Amino acid sequence: MQRRFNLSSHHSPVRATKSRFFAPRGWWFSQLPSADGNIGAAYAAAAAPDGYTLMMGAASTNAINPSLHKNLKFNAIKDFAPITNVASMPNVLVVGPQVTARSVRDFIQAAKTEKYSFASSGAGGSMHLSGELFKSMAQIPDFLHIPYKGGSAPVTDVMGGRVSAMFCNLPLCLQHIRAGKLQALGVTSSRRTPLLPEVPTIAESGVPGYEVEGWFGLFAPTGVPRPIIQRLNHEVVRILQDPKVKESLLAQGAEPIGDSPEAFAAFVKKEHDRWARTIREAGIAPQ
Repeated sequence: MQRRFNLSSHHSPVRATKSRFFAPRGWWFSQLPSADGNIGAAYAAAAAPDGYTLMMGAASTNAINPSLHKNLKFNAIKDFAPITNVASMPNVLVVGPQVTARSVRDFIQAAKTEKYSFASSGAGGSMHLSGELFKSMAQIPDFLHIPYKGGSAPVTDVMGGRVSAMFCNLPLCLQHIRAGKLQALGVTSSRRTPLLPEVPTIAESGVPGYEVEGWFGLFAPTGVPRPIIQRLNHEVVRILQDPKVKESLLAQGAEPIGDSPEAFAAFVKKEHDRWARTIREAGIAPQ
């Protein structure tokens, strides 16, 4: 029996490990054009609810995009049945050589008096929204967002001192942090990452309650019978417990999760509402 994942084409550690760990277990993959994951999500939402067409969704498709795009051809909450949260990955607040702060507290204090800026890979992405949430919660009045197209150019400009900071996807910046070209001040997750255990969380460093994590989860179209959802959940959770799968995900900065359909559904709704509020307060207009 074959089951189809429809994956948006943005990079994720889950997609990077799919062929090695999921395909040998009888899972077949179809990758559709991205458009921030919206094309694949629309396709999966309209598929027959038989359990054979699934979607590897993400924070972007199922929590953020509904507040950024006016004419989506799917409802991120109503059109999908959550199966399990597969993995999560933090961003990390990094600064370049022109910023002397070596802690989140020092950075916040300096940012309130100096003209600091932060780069991202594009407006409305997790890097951008991590910065907007940080700006709001840390009460920084002037923290200029500079969007780029893609992730490499902003990293280069932060290292070169042209931009003050970046809430960087961990795999993108990890080698530069280890090489000393970027200074990591804090990770956006609720817990420290095993890849940078010496770097504190932003929440423990002066911004209580701050938490942002990229996540990748498995969804079925709404209407798939409950026993099939439970069976799929059982199988994927079992795969995520494979030591090789855990090792591969952790090496890329992602932590495997594997929760229940009920827990994942509650999490997705919470994320959806939180990012809608953050986007609205940041004054980002849907396109």
